[in-house]
Amino acid sequence: MAAIRGIGRTNEAVTEIAVAIVEVDEQTAATCEIARTVQEAARANGAVYANIAGVGLRSTEAGAAPSQVSPPRPTSSSRPSCSTAPSPTS
Repeated sequence: MAAIRGIGRTNEAVTEIAVAIVEVDEQTAATCEIARTVQEAARANGAVYANIAGVGLRSTEAGAAPSQVSPPRPTSSSRPSCSTAPSPTS
């Protein structure tokens, strides 16, 4: 009878070890999924940063553009009033 109880305890111990192995495998899978998700987020963050940097550069270029353009010199012929402007059909 003692041998059967010993076998039963051994069986319970083996079952506990098997359950622990399954739990470790599940935890490993979850950790790998978290790592993959973090890597994807980091790549997306890099793309967002690059876009923001591009917008900042374009904004700087657009802000500098007016200072690089010479304003036209007004003359009496280049500034017709609305009433004396030639019509597009004439």
